[in-house]
Amino acid sequence: WWRAAHSLHGGWSNGGFPVAEFARSAAARGSFVVTKPPRTGGCVTRGTVLEQMLYEIGDPADYALPDVRCDWRHVEVDEVGVDRV
Repeated sequence: WWRAAHSLHGGWSNGGFPVAEFARSAAARGSFVVTKPPRTGGCVTRGTVLEQMLYEIGDPADYALPDVRCDWRHVEVDEVGVDRV
């Protein structure tokens, strides 16, 4: 929380909402990068992404939405750059 609150560009007072950038290539199909707009506060790290997933998903083996069911047990989460997971 400290890193997010005291980050460059205003911390929480200028918080950047997360953005998912989906891969276009066939080889990377199903993968995406979570990031935030440049020059906004807060941070996107492996920890913040995993915390949000844990909060949202009750049962990783059977995450049920109105139109789809997902199995999240084999998801890989890696930091690929600053504020890019």
